Amino acid sequence: MNTLRSAVGDADSDFTVSLDGMSGESTYSQVMSAAQRGAVGPRLGGYTDWDMSELFQGGQSADTTFVRGDVPVENPFAP
Repeated sequence: MNTLRSAVGDADSDFTVSLDGMSGESTYSQVMSAAQRGAVGPRLGGYTDWDMSELFQGGQSADTTFVRGDVPVENPFAP
């Protein structure tokens, strides 16, 4: 947990997130649903959900590479 928090706070960190197995019909809904569940903490939302919450709250979603089946998909958070 501390490692992720440290990386989220480092503007030079790069993140790649696999959306495989995440619920939702779009990249946006997958990430936001997970982030909302994860906001309650990893014990209730699960670790992947907590990771998404940390990325979103830390302002890293716009720079994250999202993939499905190892294929990059459009990032709905990118400016």
